[in-house]
Amino acid sequence: MELLFFKPQSKLLNQYIEYFYILKKSEQSDKTCYYTFPQVNSIVSINHNPKFTFEENKLTVGRNRRIPILSTLICNYNKPIEVHIPGYINEITISFKPLGLNAFLAQNLNTYLGNSFSYFDPYPDFKSEMTRIMSLDTADNKIKHLEEYLLSKHVGFTHPFLHQVMADMLHLNRNYTVKEIANKYKISRKTLYKHFEIHVGKNPTEMRKVIRFRQVIQEQIKHKRKNKFCDITYKLDFFDQSHLIKDFKSITGFTPKDFFNKMSPMNEGCVNWLFT
Repeated sequence: MELLFFKPQSKLLNQYIEYFYILKKSEQSDKTCYYTFPQVNSIVSINHNPKFTFEENKLTVGRNRRIPILSTLICNYNKPIEVHIPGYINEITISFKPLGLNAFLAQNLNTYLGNSFSYFDPYPDFKSEMTRIMSLDTADNKIKHLEEYLLSKHVGFTHPFLHQVMADMLHLNRNYTVKEIANKYKISRKTLYKHFEIHVGKNPTEMRKVIRFRQVIQEQIKHKRKNKFCDITYKLDFFDQSHLIKDFKSITGFTPKDFFNKMSPMNEGCVNWLFT
């Protein structure tokens, strides 16, 4: 399996996109299975000749030569997804920062969302352009042309409070509760939930939980897993260590100790798959 990561070269795109990756695997290669876990970013994956089989919290990727391109949008899953790739896959994935995808859409984000996986076809020329890009000869060339295409679709995104709210939620040393955030911006919890549903794809409680889960991972990677969980509990303002473990198990299905023993961090911990 070939997995290549890219950072946006455009300064404008860098405001909205954390990374791209290209995942390739031939039909003759060995089966790959891994768990992927909830994250704060919105994920758009473009697949060549895909065949997707969805079950509860499980995705199997096969090949269908009659489907040139299929794209999916993933924003709102809150449990581990078990991914099975028996053979062929040819995929480009775009990881949009929180609120980032909104800057490239003509309608509100929730217009494009269904269940955990939503088929994503946002522009009249999207499939034809993605087909063209996937046919290019090198990974660098594919990403270069993908960036050019995304820049052509940039419309920007402004909001009276969500950018500030998200900055507060992502700040390592703040750890506001949802109630505290609503009070700070003088809005009701109902209003906050409504705007998250429209523009984020998760509710504020889910987002806060996933942010702290990702912060634990970053702290462990940063300190080469030498942190004691009691220290992380204090630093990230969990009520106690059992609270941290409970949240971790609800998101991953594993205790923190088991998770970090099995997890394979990639791209500086942006992607954390657990191979089986």
